[in-house]
Amino acid sequence: MRKPTSTWNGSTTRVLQAYGTKGVTFSFRGVQAQYTLSQGLFSSADIDTGSRFLLRELSSLWDRDTVSGTPLPRTVLDAGCGVGVLGISIASYLKIHSVSPFHVHCQDRDELAHLVTLANAQQNNLTEDRLSAGAEPLLWTPPGNRWDLIISNLPAKAGIPVLKNFISTSLSLLTGTGRVGVVVVNPLAADLKAWITEANATILLEREGKGHRVFFFTPPTEEHGATPPDGTSSSTLAARSTEETEKEKDDFYKPYVRNRGTYQMEGIEYSLTSLHGVPGFDTPSKTAELATKVILKIAKEISSLFPNPFIFIYETDQGHFAVWLLLYLQNRGLKNPLLGIGGRNILALEASRRNIVAQKVHSELFNQPIVDPELSASALRSIIQEGGREKVDLFFSFPEPVPQTNRWSDLWKGYAEFLRPRGILVVSGSAQDLERMDRIRPSSFTRRADIKRSGFRSIAYFHTPENTP
Repeated sequence: MRKPTSTWNGSTTRVLQAYGTKGVTFSFRGVQAQYTLSQGLFSSADIDTGSRFLLRELSSLWDRDTVSGTPLPRTVLDAGCGVGVLGISIASYLKIHSVSPFHVHCQDRDELAHLVTLANAQQNNLTEDRLSAGAEPLLWTPPGNRWDLIISNLPAKAGIPVLKNFISTSLSLLTGTGRVGVVVVNPLAADLKAWITEANATILLEREGKGHRVFFFTPPTEEHGATPPDGTSSSTLAARSTEETEKEKDDFYKPYVRNRGTYQMEGIEYSLTSLHGVPGFDTPSKTAELATKVILKIAKEISSLFPNPFIFIYETDQGHFAVWLLLYLQNRGLKNPLLGIGGRNILALEASRRNIVAQKVHSELFNQPIVDPELSASALRSIIQEGGREKVDLFFSFPEPVPQTNRWSDLWKGYAEFLRPRGILVVSGSAQDLERMDRIRPSSFTRRADIKRSGFRSIAYFHTPENTP
């Protein structure tokens, strides 16, 4: 399964300094852990009710296991980890009480969640051999990996097909004695229970709270005449996971497909397939539409960068703007440009990658998860170097500021570092945000085009550092 790989090698302290907004403590089975929360991630004010409820019921289940002699899990997957509360709570407890080696892996579609989880793990003295983290879709796992415990505070907005698929897929990824533990909001609880029943799974524990319901369940056993959810034996599942075909890799994203449609911006029509969990699933964003209008205003200047520009787009949603831009440039005689994309949401990167590739109008595509151009400078540098360049010719940015943080001056540093002299930067966002950003722009950036509409704004800048010939 194709997954953009994070190349983060910076200090986790920098991540918390940039995006951390509040520190809290939380105890699980008497073991206290420290967490830095972020306004850019779920549960930004405190440890959320659902996660507390899920961990409380896990503790109850482990009390029963102690009586029955059932060992603690050795391999744990925290799917959709946010700031890492579930995985870090479990790892902190196992570090003290487990008699066997163990490993907890935390995954989230958001690169910021990945980095904040690593930072929180480091705060709690959990080394990477005990707890790892990655920017990954739900239940992505290397072929052959099996888990004693898969645990998740299931995101209600993930989409019904994604949540339903979570049940069958999680069951297929367990060890022989493995369990899945999830918490969902009550409006989804009946559906979730029906999917668990449909998969012939055994519910070990079900508990309803004020706003959530918790389920712990195990897979059907062949001894009881049941088979895994897709009708194959468990041995076949293991073999197939080890020898995945390309088709099966692409099939991973099938539950995420939300809509296939035809769209139009500035007279250019294009087709696009949208994924659950990514903005812009039914229409291009206002910021994308304004960016296309700015492009038309500076068409001559863009043409001067031909014949072979390197283009980078930061935060791509479903790929509306990227696809439009490639078709627009093709219409103006530029074929097969080099293109890099990056952003926090790896589902957005995957949606954009698929939609860009489908157009067949680029020579090479380079993509990696990045939080922002300054904080994730090593990842952005890697993208550019993969394209055989040192700088970007055209830089398109659609930043989404995190409340209670101020990254505008740092974004300018990132733009200045990676945009070549006489290169073009186009930034699109809310009018209020861009007013703040433009107010502190460096003297090396000159405003060339500026469009405001319906509370949004898009600005094009020329980059002319000192001593530019």
